Amino acid sequence: MITRRTILTAGTIGLVCGVAASASAGPAFRLINTQNLDPVCADPTNPLFVGNNISAIELVTNSTGTHLFVGGFNNNSAVTNVRVVKVENVLGERAFRGMPDADFPAGTGFGQVTQSRGVTGLNYRPGLGLLVSVDRGSAGPIANTLLFDVDTQLNPILLAPDLNNLPNQFRGVAGPSWDLGPDINGDGTPDGIDLTGNGEPDGPAVAVIDFSIQNSKFGPAGYKPDTLDALDTAYLSTSVSDGQGGFITSGPVLEPTGGQTIWRDLEIHPRNGIIAARANNDVLLGFRENDGSVENRLRVFTNGRTGPTDTEIQVGQQLTIVHDICPGSENDFVIYNNRPVNSGGQAFASVVEFLNVNTGAPVSVDFLDENGQPMVFPDSVGYYSFSWDPESRLLAISDFASGPRTVWIFQAPFNADINGDGVVDADDFFTFLSLFAAGDSRADVNNDGVIDADDFFQFLAAFANPCSF
Repeated sequence: MITRRTILTAGTIGLVCGVAASASAGPAFRLINTQNLDPVCADPTNPLFVGNNISAIELVTNSTGTHLFVGGFNNNSAVTNVRVVKVENVLGERAFRGMPDADFPAGTGFGQVTQSRGVTGLNYRPGLGLLVSVDRGSAGPIANTLLFDVDTQLNPILLAPDLNNLPNQFRGVAGPSWDLGPDINGDGTPDGIDLTGNGEPDGPAVAVIDFSIQNSKFGPAGYKPDTLDALDTAYLSTSVSDGQGGFITSGPVLEPTGGQTIWRDLEIHPRNGIIAARANNDVLLGFRENDGSVENRLRVFTNGRTGPTDTEIQVGQQLTIVHDICPGSENDFVIYNNRPVNSGGQAFASVVEFLNVNTGAPVSVDFLDENGQPMVFPDSVGYYSFSWDPESRLLAISDFASGPRTVWIFQAPFNADINGDGVVDADDFFTFLSLFAAGDSRADVNNDGVIDADDFFQFLAAFANPCSF
């Protein structure tokens, strides 16, 4: 089979043809928890009702435990409200906790949405907070991005709304993602974004995708991290305006068919600043220059397309970056849903795909049930949301329209890089011995709640063959 990919670089456009690459070997994720979220989807009179469907999820592990945040979608003309709830202690005795969505200031809470609209994305980074993006379906002086402190206490604290700061923003945004900036020095640490136009990186930015009633010809845009005010400088700019789509803050990009928006989701790698986004059904990967701009881009066609000709755009195209699954970032990958139609009966294996975030090459990923057998997912409409929590090494997948509304939580293979320095060496070995002797929960390699010989021997296997998948 012949495939074609458009590779966009500074000042050039190249069309590369070749034999489709076979997927490289990847990790196997094992199911450890299944969440039935019908209690927050079935009854609109429930004060914790998120919406008729689950449209966005985010796993958060902090000093208070591992929690799941769930955003909803209005899929019923009789229902007009959506919200986000916190599923507290999601791996144990769970409890539902509401998010503060009261007016902040007046008229800026989650509030009303039109039919077939709702929460479009959630994104968390330790010490920075939880971002929530909303597509309301109509214009107005309302907040479409909200920032919450979910670390200080069990009750989330609403810090800031965006108040429609983007010049082209009419009805809402998608994404969102924390942008810690590119890795200028190549040391595995991001160096920040120029927030004020002084030519120097000042800190992290908030990246969102601007929805517009003008077919959303606008790509990702940036906010300041504390106030959610628009940046004082150009964000994710590029010198290439090619009509093929890309990270362009203004001007023509892909022309959508059917009058639908082209941008659906994005996430930015927290270590090297690589940008992954969904646009016009496709996956865009953006590679950063030292000034934070995007000069090299790779566009991966999906839905069986072999060129830039637009096909009917499908909603619910999501992705997340699974990073730090191994020492270094060479094995980091994007998981996304490639749903060709908006109807039921779609098999998980035919919709969910994976690609290396550094190269765009396909990656093979396996899912196992609690008994270690191949996971059997129910057929669905193919509208999945994903969340990767590197702290707990858990991957959550939600099914938009399954019955019941379901989130599956999978455990990633153990990473023997205990100290997170990108190398598996003697320091990790002795660190693990200390944790094991102290009965520290970080030595519970198989996550069975008991620290015993099984954990010790599983660590030895991972230490001897780091990322052997």
